Amino acid sequence: MTEVKSDTAVAASDVDIVALKPGALIGRHEVLAVLGQGGFGITYRARDGQLNRDVAIKEYLPTSLAYRADGMTVVPRSTRVAEDFTWGRDRFVAEGQTLASLHHAPGIVRVFDFLEINGTAYIVMELLRGDTLEARLKREGRLDPASVDDILSTLLDGLEQVHATGFLHRDIKPANILLDGKGHPTLIDFGASRAAMAGRTVAMTAIFTPGYAATEQMTSAKQGPWTDIYGLSATLYHAITGKAPPS
Repeated sequence: MTEVKSDTAVAASDVDIVALKPGALIGRHEVLAVLGQGGFGITYRARDGQLNRDVAIKEYLPTSLAYRADGMTVVPRSTRVAEDFTWGRDRFVAEGQTLASLHHAPGIVRVFDFLEINGTAYIVMELLRGDTLEARLKREGRLDPASVDDILSTLLDGLEQVHATGFLHRDIKPANILLDGKGHPTLIDFGASRAAMAGRTVAMTAIFTPGYAATEQMTSAKQGPWTDIYGLSATLYHAITGKAPPS
């Protein structure tokens, strides 16, 4: 699933027809715009009416398994895939619970809440502002040593806490690192629940990025913290050399 890369909305002409419309309510949050979308779900910019702040909300909506029936409710496409849909929703909620417990982990996107309504589940996160590392590398070619060191130290500290929970990111790459105005990194778009779904049902395509994915992500070999370290190392290779790692 594509997660928010910045606070920039997707052009209206590119928004999937299954996305919630502006003005729709997710609990106490009013949908403002679509920020990202993919085969696993949709990310919205929304307004928290109670705390008076904008947030990002990820919606679990694997389009190969489910559809939106009445403009709000998400329904499995058939009884045959209903079990896979429910299993994936449980994994999605578990991902939200894990990230919520890492509220103070450096360089990890903060989760404020998670909801189970409309037949599906939602993760409410901080709305991040800035450019992805991918965008910065396209613009500047490579990073200076101080910037590389900041990304390395911050994300290693954050990943240490993530891995202590038994959780993995599984998709570390420049497009999934957001840099704020001072260049400080935040790791976004965790792919653990998405990867679990791909391993369970042929309806979901396995997701990995050539060059940044470890060998075990393309085989049946065991994955672990080392899988994320490989992705981070490949990302820093790109940042230091200005060239994407070999596929």
